[in-house]
Amino acid sequence: GILPLQLSMSESSFTCDSGLIATVGSPIECTLVVVDVESAPVNSDSIKSVLTPQSDTVPLTSTSVEFMADGIYRVSVVALKAGETRISLFSYLSDSIFGEPIQVEFIPGPVNVGKSLFSCEHGKSGVQNVIAGYGNELRCEISLLDEYENSAGNEESLSLISVESILFEENPNASYTFQWTRSASSNIDALFVLKDVYKSGAWQLKPTWRGTDFTGDPAMWQFVVLGGSVSSELSWFQCPDKATGGAYVHCDIFAKDEFGNVATIVPSIAFSGILKNSTGLSQRGVVEKGTNEVLVGKLRTPTSGGLLRVRVTLMGTSLHPGVSNISVTPIEIAESTSTLVCDDGIAVAGETLMCTVSLVNRDGAAVGDESLSSLLGADIRNMGYKLVPSVSFVREGVFMLSIIPVVSGQVSLEAFHKLKGMPIQIGLVTVREVVNGPINLEKSTMRCIKTISVKESREKLCSLVIKDAYGNNAGTEMD
Repeated sequence: GILPLQLSMSESSFTCDSGLIATVGSPIECTLVVVDVESAPVNSDSIKSVLTPQSDTVPLTSTSVEFMADGIYRVSVVALKAGETRISLFSYLSDSIFGEPIQVEFIPGPVNVGKSLFSCEHGKSGVQNVIAGYGNELRCEISLLDEYENSAGNEESLSLISVESILFEENPNASYTFQWTRSASSNIDALFVLKDVYKSGAWQLKPTWRGTDFTGDPAMWQFVVLGGSVSSELSWFQCPDKATGGAYVHCDIFAKDEFGNVATIVPSIAFSGILKNSTGLSQRGVVEKGTNEVLVGKLRTPTSGGLLRVRVTLMGTSLHPGVSNISVTPIEIAESTSTLVCDDGIAVAGETLMCTVSLVNRDGAAVGDESLSSLLGADIRNMGYKLVPSVSFVREGVFMLSIIPVVSGQVSLEAFHKLKGMPIQIGLVTVREVVNGPINLEKSTMRCIKTISVKESREKLCSLVIKDAYGNNAGTEMD
């Protein structure tokens, strides 16, 4: 038979060191003395299975009970969360606790870099942390945690953190300054503030603690520094020395901030030119976005020619070099003797047709520089559609037109220039034959019209309409 085990909870005891301070993850060693109602020591393996530690606030995740001597057991309690709590030992046999609860303070364990956190504001996949303008702050939170993700570390631990920076693409050793700021939410979390970043570009931080890299997504530690406001002292512009009268002249404007970065905060930049020795003849240009983050000032030159003095100003302050002198040469094109010649052979619908425009003056000399490209063009007029080609400068007086006809048949090409503001036809008009392009099944169709009887059999009469990509009839008997 099994005799009931009758414990005396009042005479049994559960004690630990008074004022105990324990480390998270490390066991607390306590002593349990168990006696029965007759004050006799209770020695039983069953004791191990009917005991459980309890806490007010801290989860206790591991407990072991070891028999030491008559009625004496050693109890080890492990907690994984830091904080102050009261621990008691509960018995299922009597539905009560042994003795009085023990007051224990659990402190964090040593710093575990693999569990610690380093994250910057607005961190996302890829380079997403954008600081618009030099000298702004990037705020990154650092949380030093122990193995069980409790806040860990102290002032000395913070001093062991280092943050290196890498500037992508160019100047990897660009200098910067930073400072530590205490987090209001905790006395062990730190706030890393990257300040005074004067070099634009894509940056990446590399945080380490005692030489060990923080874990996490490196994309969370990447950010972009953009240039600041335009500085008139460090910005400049340059224009070509000469241009053709009536054509557009393009000047490159290099807008820099006060540290030499490409400026991204660009207020109104005025771009204008005035013809020397002429009163009231002022040309105002426009500023557009160019390539490689360079602004482009676009201004139409006077058809009369002369010395054009170009100025670029930022809120009234002139950019270097102040004034750029452009020699504008008026030209006269003899439209009747200028020519438009296209490639030999037959053009194909959808394929590029190359044509050459040769401009000459009354004396037969080639005229027209690169600035004339924007005023040259050609029209294709056929079956109710019109295409405008791209124009490229080849050499003095020679320009290449790239045209893509899409309708088959005879095509009329008309080249023109707009030196006087309106299209003026250039003498020679070339007529081309454009043939169908290759078969395009998506544009082609089959349609069955009716059912017919042929020698007692019934057949469908179907028509195939074979088209190219542009809807022209295509295909041959071989197809």
